[in-house]
Amino acid sequence: MRVAVFPGSFDPITWGHIDLIKRSLAIFDKVIVLVAKNKSKKYFLSDIERFSLTKDVISSLNFSNVLVDRYSGFIVDYALINSIKFIVRGIRAFNDFDIEFERYLVNNKLNFEIDTIFLPSSAEHLYVRSDFVKELMLKKDVDLSNFVPELVFNRLKSKFIDK
Repeated sequence: MRVAVFPGSFDPITWGHIDLIKRSLAIFDKVIVLVAKNKSKKYFLSDIERFSLTKDVISSLNFSNVLVDRYSGFIVDYALINSIKFIVRGIRAFNDFDIEFERYLVNNKLNFEIDTIFLPSSAEHLYVRSDFVKELMLKKDVDLSNFVPELVFNRLKSKFIDK
């Protein structure tokens, strides 16, 4: 069975992430969506909220061969512990590629048996970023349906707008 890990902050999960998960399933038998924690990053949602929301969204989409997990540490270590040979990374633009390629090089030094698969974003999701969702969420009456599933919007709305 070919298994891949698709790591990310998922702060929050977006249609762009979901598109990459679907496309990963065309390549791999199973995809583990890994809600990762980067200690140098400030998050909009707590670790538990990011994990719970990502898990709920994936569950609502009825993916039978997608698991959601969480991890704090090097992704390559998670892959090694779980006998996963592939890491999937999404690329929106050239600056994403620079960052992701550097991650690939570091991961390759840590464990050369684990490979990274780069998937470019679909054209309709090139502009979708969690950062934009966070900024737009703070504005009232903004339609975020092109950015996030309704479940995400409602959860964020109840946390940040309906207080």
